[in-house]
Amino acid sequence: MQRIFGIILTLAISTLVIAAPAKAAEVFNPCSDPSVTNSELCANSKAGTKLFGAGGIWNRILNTITYLIGGISVLMIIIGAVRYTLSAGEQAQITAAKNTILYAIVALVIAVMANAIVNFVLTNI
Repeated sequence: MQRIFGIILTLAISTLVIAAPAKAAEVFNPCSDPSVTNSELCANSKAGTKLFGAGGIWNRILNTITYLIGGISVLMIIIGAVRYTLSAGEQAQITAAKNTILYAIVALVIAVMANAIVNFVLTNI
């Protein structure tokens, strides 16, 4: 039950953290205004949407997934630390808390390395 609650809470917080800046960027983007036509700033954005490379769709999807994994990992590190603090000296609970922290750190490292590798490949296509 605690794991399900933790997963739901993590997804809810991550969605709020990721969705708010994305929505704000759409609102304050001058290029989304149809009356702006002669600006050199907007010329590249109206030319077409890129799939790969910096600023491409796949790059944005990859960055969103990496931020999501990063947020979940940080939250799991905090949960592991709280579990470690509340373990009351029981060896089984201490081991479980240490494993939670260890796996969260490993997931974070793997996500960052995968992001770097995929970013390199998408940039050089």
